[in-house]
Amino acid sequence: GVESGSEELLREYRKGYTLDDIREAFDLARRAGLRTAGTFLLGGPRETRETCMQTIRLSCALPCDFASFNVFTPRPGTELYSQALAEGLLHAGAVSDQSGSAIAVRTRFLSSDDLLTFKRMAVRSFYGRPGYLLRQMRQVRSLSELKIKLRSACALAGNNRI
Repeated sequence: GVESGSEELLREYRKGYTLDDIREAFDLARRAGLRTAGTFLLGGPRETRETCMQTIRLSCALPCDFASFNVFTPRPGTELYSQALAEGLLHAGAVSDQSGSAIAVRTRFLSSDDLLTFKRMAVRSFYGRPGYLLRQMRQVRSLSELKIKLRSACALAGNNRI
């Protein structure tokens, strides 16, 4: 889990690694010939427009083969859940999921709608890069593989209303 493009938020999330560590890990994986996936989180309690953009920029800069953009979802019974309820950041009784199809949380600085907009922007920014699309097409070895990639692209676009 990459989580964030913000050093400050990585410290707050107590991840135990830095942006430089993330870059190094992806570079090592790439040199070893491994395919990689980055998992990115948007919408923590102190997330701002700038930290969302830092995360999106990082996702596009890393040599990820795939990326998953998730919306912060505090789990009942956790400290973050209690904090989000106490600060009025979580709509009481609402159900939220990390995929972003139902966002019941906001940050101190961003609304639920803002988070949905940033999630969609992240997906478009990462998967819509010409270099990424070209790399994906170069990896196609058969007609059936092409069909799978096209179906996946359509599903991704549909799920994110792109």
